[in-house]
Amino acid sequence: MALQPGLADVPVGERVVLLPEEMRQADRYAMEQLGVASIVLMENAARSAYEILRPMIQQQFASHTPTALFLCGPGNNGGDGFALARHLSRITVPIVCWIGDESKMTAETRANLESLRRLGVQVHHLVVEEDFQHIPASVDLLVDALLGIGGSGNPRGLIRSLLQYLAESTMSPAMTVAIDVPTGVDAETGRAIDVAIRTDVTITMGALKTGLLINDGPQYSGKVFVANLGVPANVVARFGHRAVVDFPMVRSVLHTRLPRTTKKDYGTVAVIGGHRTMPGAVALAANAAIAAGAGLVKLYAPAIHSQIKPEVITVPLHSDEEGVIARREIPRLIEEIQAANAVILGPGLGRSKAAQTVAQQLLSEILKLDIPVLIDADGLRAVPAAQSLHSQCVVTPHLGEFCMMTGSEYPVVRESGMWLAEQWAQKWQCVVVLKDVPTFITNGQRTFLHTQGNPGMATAGSGDVLSGIIGALLAQGYEPLTAAALGVTLHRLAGQLYVERWAYEPLTASALIDSLPQAFAALHRRSEDPALQNGLGIG
Repeated sequence: MALQPGLADVPVGERVVLLPEEMRQADRYAMEQLGVASIVLMENAARSAYEILRPMIQQQFASHTPTALFLCGPGNNGGDGFALARHLSRITVPIVCWIGDESKMTAETRANLESLRRLGVQVHHLVVEEDFQHIPASVDLLVDALLGIGGSGNPRGLIRSLLQYLAESTMSPAMTVAIDVPTGVDAETGRAIDVAIRTDVTITMGALKTGLLINDGPQYSGKVFVANLGVPANVVARFGHRAVVDFPMVRSVLHTRLPRTTKKDYGTVAVIGGHRTMPGAVALAANAAIAAGAGLVKLYAPAIHSQIKPEVITVPLHSDEEGVIARREIPRLIEEIQAANAVILGPGLGRSKAAQTVAQQLLSEILKLDIPVLIDADGLRAVPAAQSLHSQCVVTPHLGEFCMMTGSEYPVVRESGMWLAEQWAQKWQCVVVLKDVPTFITNGQRTFLHTQGNPGMATAGSGDVLSGIIGALLAQGYEPLTAAALGVTLHRLAGQLYVERWAYEPLTASALIDSLPQAFAALHRRSEDPALQNGLGIG
């Protein structure tokens, strides 16, 4: 079955996610190669931020002209703040407090500070802590332009003292806005200090930053928007290999079914797993696979659950005295699955030594075949022994399983999961779906972050449903990275649609499968749908 173009071929536009250094490289390229002057970039950023904020401010403060406090730092982030204060002076009463040495400012930052002075805007230079008296006790709008990507998540000196002062003050703005990245949040890692500025809105410049999407970043960044610097998005995207998965992206690779087709055109999925006393997990994977559009699903398991869909072809297997798939079934399984277009290995297989031996032997034989394979749950215990997989493999561990597979410590994986997933995808030569919030989907060369989700999906069997969805997409001819990203999207969208109708608490794995028709329908609709809005509020 021929593979069609995948997500790796789709322009990521404003959904590109850059590290701070990658953003600096993009800025340098714009200035040195495209001839866009730094002051033009700053003005474009401020104008774009103004256009984003203007309708919000006018709606929230319809009854009066709000007072806006701008806290500006010594670098170009402060310059962005100065320029934005000038623009917002049309609809607010701005008060600017800044920190730094004017003689060390860039020319464009200094020019924007001087422009404010000429406009007669209140401008206060904060040199020592006693100068904090210039900060009003009450404002409607607070704009944080202290550091942006120019500082780490642990500012020092007067800026640290200012953060402490703000944390202890009674000031309670109706709206808090950060320019680029909230001060106190590391722009790369998303780690936040205890006195970091927590915002309602973050307007980040040119591209999303990793620190806004991972670890503490989403809790402090509020709703995130990308300001246009006047540089084409495809130019900015050259400097990074990460992007947020969004619905236009997955819609663009969603296959259109032709009228004259048969079930063979949509592939056969072989689902292998289960235990004599635990048939539920593998049944969920099989049920999800048929619901996600596979032409045919064959379930190979020692016991068949009573709730298996009638469309699923069931093939009972012999089991050993422990209830695990008998080793003598392995040759039969390998012969049978050679007619499949994708294999799902692992759900409910068991964690005993016997189960691990069966998983290792099965995986060793499957890897010799030219068949896409998804490895999940108990099947993941076979991956370390295999050491190297291949590009048609997808592994879908949660954080604990990833620790088991790699020998990593849980706190390290929880904080650095994106980088570790990329490293191990390269080592295993496969696609890794590291299930977290966000979920990281990577082949080591391209990485997609899926930021949407809801806590109702933290329920038994949810991962088995995801395995079935991705396995079905692999069988339909989606290349592995695309199948994984599209599968995660459908899985999360099904959960979101259920919660919007009901609630978090009753959401079950079976309910996710039942919601898949709505999820597919929402993706196929061409008009925007409220259900397709990003759960973490990326604008």
